[in-house]
Amino acid sequence: MKSILLIDRSRESAEVVVETLRRYAFDVDVAEGGVTAQRLARETEYDLILMEFLSRPELDQNRTPEVEILGEEFGKSTALIRELRARPVLCPIIVYTTLRGELYETASLDAGADDYIPKTAHASILLARLHAHLRRRQRELGEAAGEDRRTSIGKFVIDRKTRILLSDQSPVQLTAMEVSLLERLAANPHRTVSINEVLDHVWAGRVGRSHDALEALLQRLRRKMNRHRLPNPILTIRGRGLKLSPPLLPVLAPDTRDAHRRHHKLSSREA
Repeated sequence: MKSILLIDRSRESAEVVVETLRRYAFDVDVAEGGVTAQRLARETEYDLILMEFLSRPELDQNRTPEVEILGEEFGKSTALIRELRARPVLCPIIVYTTLRGELYETASLDAGADDYIPKTAHASILLARLHAHLRRRQRELGEAAGEDRRTSIGKFVIDRKTRILLSDQSPVQLTAMEVSLLERLAANPHRTVSINEVLDHVWAGRVGRSHDALEALLQRLRRKMNRHRLPNPILTIRGRGLKLSPPLLPVLAPDTRDAHRRHHKLSSREA
């Protein structure tokens, strides 16, 4: 039985979600606040965390909350995600909320959440997404047990288990999709990888596959790197695809560099 930590300050809302999850054989614990959530996450290794982004019971759901209140709760929610990741909590963290909009979705993913699901989605969609993340997590654990969990990308190293990019500056917490994107390009460090190939790899088994979704993922990753004063990791080659930027490329031996230049010139002539 898979275990889920549900973080929701609205008891009424939590009861509905818990009933649905338990009906489908999930073992569910509920935390009504950040302190309880952190304590439970410290005591129990959950398979997945499902959290409401804003759920103050005293707010009238039929009207728009005051901007100050909304901003305060919004900040607390992203801070909780970051604190859980810093422990580190490695399981998928899914935001399930009444709030909709690019600002909230981007902030939650930047903070370390793996997915953002509006509460308007049917229960079947929620369950399907939860199962997809659990399957992916199971594959990651299986792969980490049987192979080196670290991937070198130039002077950087990605720890696939913790999803942390290690550099000379400071560690950068990545999402599962950011790790998948960087690893795909690192597997072909001197080649431009087509957009469709990237989409097939990063969105394998995921919903929401689109060029716009990929562009949003790229922008989030670039902003994250910039905040840590690190170089833009990925170049967009118009009309062709994506490739690692020079600072992330592995250093080639002299003879290998010559061969690569000849191959690049030949490819350019053929194009």
